[in-house]
Amino acid sequence: MQAHDLEGLVECCKRLGDSGKGADLSLWADLLKYFCELGEDCSKEVKQVLTYIEKDDILPPIIVLQTFSRNPCLTLSVIKDYMARKLERESKLIEEDRVAIEKYQVVIQMS
Repeated sequence: MQAHDLEGLVECCKRLGDSGKGADLSLWADLLKYFCELGEDCSKEVKQVLTYIEKDDILPPIIVLQTFSRNPCLTLSVIKDYMARKLERESKLIEEDRVAIEKYQVVIQMS
């Protein structure tokens, strides 16, 4: 981190934070926090980190937003697609739960 090699940090996390190898996934959360506390535009790197955070569902979206808000140099466009996908996925889960509840209510009423 002292060399300020942002791309190198991402590559390091790719090697050490691979979920397929039982790695420590918190590395991605730590890296997002680091990038968001830099105080400079590191949009490209943040997008890469979000890809892995989303793939392995490492952080809830609210934590991503709170972490992201620490860097005034990053715009919402950096996380817009990530947030849209997360909200869409959550909406689908809510709808599935609603359908299941209705189904169980019918079963209970028939008993």
